[in-house]
Amino acid sequence: MPDMQMPFRNNLVTLSFDQGTLLLKTDDSHINDDCLHNNLWIWDSRVGSWRCEAIYYPQAAKMLSQRYGHIFKDNVPVSVRWPKVNIAQLRPEQQDAASVWKAAGCRGQIIMPTGTGKTEAAKYMTICHPYEICGLI
Repeated sequence: MPDMQMPFRNNLVTLSFDQGTLLLKTDDSHINDDCLHNNLWIWDSRVGSWRCEAIYYPQAAKMLSQRYGHIFKDNVPVSVRWPKVNIAQLRPEQQDAASVWKAAGCRGQIIMPTGTGKTEAAKYMTICHPYEICGLI
C-alpha cells in the first residue's frame, strides 16, 4: 500500500474502467487525500492503483474533476454501442413501476409476482433511460 503521508504531486490523475471497476491511476503512488480514505476506494497492489465499484462513477468523476482540475483525465467510455433491442409495450402496472423507479432517482427494485413482466419493465428502464441510470442527467 502506498505511503499515505505524502501529498499528490502535479502528476496526471487518470480514471478508467477495468474489469467491471473504476481504476484510479497516478504517476505518483503517494497519496494523501481524504477523498480516497473512505469505504469506496481500495488499494490494488497488483496494479499499483486505487479501485472502486463502477456504480460510483458519477460521484467519483465529479469529485476527481473538482479536486484535480486540469491534471484529471477521465478515460471511462461515455457510451457503448449495444445491439438494438426490441422492447414490448409496457402494461399499466409495468408503466407504474417504471414511473415510481424514475421518481426515486432511477434506483430501486421491481417487486411483482412471477410472470408479470419484471424483466420487460427492467429492459425498458435501462434502455429508455440509460443516462439517468448513470447519473449523467
